[in-house]
Amino acid sequence: MIVGGGRDARAMLVDTARLRARHTAPLAAAPVAVAYAPAAKRFVVAHADGRLSLLAARGTRLTVDRVMRIARPGAGTTTVGVARDGHTVVALNKRANTLAVVDAPRRGACVRSRPAPPRPGSLSSSTSRWSATRAAPT
Repeated sequence: MIVGGGRDARAMLVDTARLRARHTAPLAAAPVAVAYAPAAKRFVVAHADGRLSLLAARGTRLTVDRVMRIARPGAGTTTVGVARDGHTVVALNKRANTLAVVDAPRRGACVRSRPAPPRPGSLSSSTSRWSATRAAPT
């Protein structure tokens, strides 16, 4: 899947064997990050405005299953990742200093929101535990 930004925020399903677009779907807002949750068979697209879009590829079609708010507008969602279990999604809301944990098979049931360290910069996963690391001083 390829996502595009700007005014025409769209996700595109690409046939990698033939290197051609199969289908496009509109997104709620410009994307900032994307991850694939294999156990849920969903793409997760993060938007800077504190929302996540869950998309499913069904055959050659890409459909938006759900758009969910994981943080307040302006939270600065910057990163999304998937745990090793293949369905637990974690999104980093940088300006709000929170991590949102979402269970993708439940079509976006927000499990919990946890505080992140001051000035979070990235996500890392160790088995089923997630942590945000501090950004380097500027």
